[in-house]
Amino acid sequence: TADHGLFRIDILDDEVPEFSAIAYAKGTLRCAGDKTAELIAIAKGGKSPYAYKWSDGVAGPAKRDSIGAGNYTVTVTDAMAEEYTASVVIREPEPIRVEVLSRQAVSDVNRKDGKATIAIAGGTGTYRVLWSNGRSGLSNSNLSAGKHDIRVMDQNNCPHNHSLVIDQPKVIA
Repeated sequence: TADHGLFRIDILDDEVPEFSAIAYAKGTLRCAGDKTAELIAIAKGGKSPYAYKWSDGVAGPAKRDSIGAGNYTVTVTDAMAEEYTASVVIREPEPIRVEVLSRQAVSDVNRKDGKATIAIAGGTGTYRVLWSNGRSGLSNSNLSAGKHDIRVMDQNNCPHNHSLVIDQPKVIA
C-alpha cells in the first residue's frame, strides 16, 4: 500500500461516550453502630469533571470513609449537566440484646444464693458472658443482693453491657 498501513482516526469533539456511574461499599461492619465502611462512586463516560452529591447531604468526594449502616444514593453530574444516580446498601449485625429470663432473690440478708438466668440475641455467632462476680455463662447461682453487671462479647468481639438487681428479703426490726 502507498501509505504503508497507516490510517487516520478523526475524533469529533461533540462525541461523548455514554455517561454512567456505579457506587459500592468497601469494608465490613463487624458490630452494630460501627462506622468502618467506605463508599466509593465511579463515573464513566460523559464529560469530566464530575460532581458527586450523596443522599446524606455530603457533596464532593467520590470516596468516603468512616461510614455506618444505611441506604446511600449518589448523584453524579458531569460537565454537561448530565446526571446519573447509583445506590448502595451497607448492612450491620443486629445489636446484642440481653433478656433476663429469671431472677431469684437471696434467701437471707447476707447470703450469696441469688440466682439469675439470661438469654442473648443479636450480634454475630457465639457469645462470651462474664458476670461481675467472675462467673461465666447464661445462668449464675452465687449472686449476692444488689446490682450485678454482665458483659457480653460476640464472636466479632462486639461488646454489650447489661445490669440486673438481685433483691433481698425485707428486714423487720
